[in-house]
Amino acid sequence: MLLWIVSIVLLIAQESETQMVDCYRDFDAQSGSCGHRLGRIELDDCCLNPHYGFNGSDGDCDSCRPASWSEWTAWGPCTVSCLEGVRQRRRFCYGIGSCNNTQGLGDLQTKACVEQDCCPVQGGWGEWGPWQECSVTCGTGPKIRERHCSMPPPSCGGSCDGPSREVSVCDTGRVCPVPGGWGQWSSFSECSVTCGVGEQVRTRQCDSPAPRHGGLYCSGEATSTQLCNTRIHCPVDGQWSEWSEWDRCSRVVFGNYSEWSEWGLCKPNCGPNAARTRTRECILDVSEYSALLPAAQ
Repeated sequence: MLLWIVSIVLLIAQESETQMVDCYRDFDAQSGSCGHRLGRIELDDCCLNPHYGFNGSDGDCDSCRPASWSEWTAWGPCTVSCLEGVRQRRRFCYGIGSCNNTQGLGDLQTKACVEQDCCPVQGGWGEWGPWQECSVTCGTGPKIRERHCSMPPPSCGGSCDGPSREVSVCDTGRVCPVPGGWGQWSSFSECSVTCGVGEQVRTRQCDSPAPRHGGLYCSGEATSTQLCNTRIHCPVDGQWSEWSEWDRCSRVVFGNYSEWSEWGLCKPNCGPNAARTRTRECILDVSEYSALLPAAQ
């Protein structure tokens, strides 16, 4: 370990005289960036730990390790979008000293690329088509006409410059129907009863706006009700019960029997139980109560 530190110090001495640098705890070999700054210190003191990084007078971050190549970056995009071009990738030398380049790869590689084997050829527009019918049946609206990119048609991903559709305003000459809209609700009316529970009513008018030119009337109800409670007991009328039974008559009326009627026929007309009957009536004497009787009709 001591020998390695000595070699690092010798390398620093070979590159330059001792200099003050910003010392960092972390160095990312993929991005070449430093992280977690520790402070400003002499370069040889910062690089006592080979995992540290530093930022010198040139402003670029570097590693305290012996110089070595980073991984190659991903290949960049092709320089042209059609036919043959080139794409490149790079690698960076991080650390103290110089990187070994015995294979002669350097820090930049280039290779040929073909994104598309033909280049786009623009087409030409044909004549405009006729205007289509107006898109609305009343009032004003848009109408369109179209043209096609076919004279000649484009090739290899080409296109025509400009729009394929044109829009114009059209007027049908007809007034559009205006549907009605409800106005504000009125206040609720007074309660419909003066006692017990009733209802209150409110109304609204279809006048905001009123329907015009055949427009539909407002949908929904023009009246609305709600319950109201007076919290007052309503009067209760009296009602007769059923009649009681008649009392016994308060006076006694005497009468006389009439004469016996003739004997009736024998019933049954034969046999041991045959019998015949006669009757008489009890005729009451009401002469003294004649003033209480209703007059004869």
